[in-house]
Amino acid sequence: MRHIIKLPLQTDVLEQLKAKQQRINNGEVKPRFTPSGRQRKKVTATLLQAQRKLCCYCECAVSPSNSHIEHFHEQSQYQDKIYDYDNFLLSCQGEIANDTLSMQCGHAKERSRHAYTPVDYDLLLNPMEDNADFFFYNASGIVESKTTDKANIERVEYTCHRLNLNNPALVEERVDTIERIEVALRGLSLTEQKNLIKILLDENQAELEPFHSTIKDNFTFLLQ
Repeated sequence: MRHIIKLPLQTDVLEQLKAKQQRINNGEVKPRFTPSGRQRKKVTATLLQAQRKLCCYCECAVSPSNSHIEHFHEQSQYQDKIYDYDNFLLSCQGEIANDTLSMQCGHAKERSRHAYTPVDYDLLLNPMEDNADFFFYNASGIVESKTTDKANIERVEYTCHRLNLNNPALVEERVDTIERIEVALRGLSLTEQKNLIKILLDENQAELEPFHSTIKDNFTFLLQ
């Protein structure tokens, strides 16, 4: 889970969202997220740029056509944050052949997927905070805890469970990513291998490689 640093939203769109939130706060309209087409487009474009076209949770590749505006703090629990841009992320749709067990990320977080149990925000890790010391993406495609601290292990396990980050489809995609890079490295000199990994992990790119953290945790050793 990469640390996402938000980019500023276009001022007029931000003010429009704040006005919509104020109407909810005043009880004038029902607490629903119904942005205009233009507002949705601007928010999506800004989040895509900030997230380097990766899902905020699983880091698969996303675009406007296969993603949704995710409320980190669920709308049902935090009606005062429904139009709060600081609460927005961009998540993949997380649907694989409509298989509920494979649902992941933002849609998997919803209460209906967890026997209507509200999200525990003391445990759920937030991509808008730096979680580099919490997650490790191992060579088997599993997301596990990087720390031995019991409290933080609990947070990692809760986050992976709530977002279904270790569902078989995601695990397979991470393994495929590792194997693809291993094939690309074969026959290269050490210098060439280092250059390839540097390119794949270059944070200055507008579009990062999918499963960036998996690549980082499994191939950074080549740069040492």
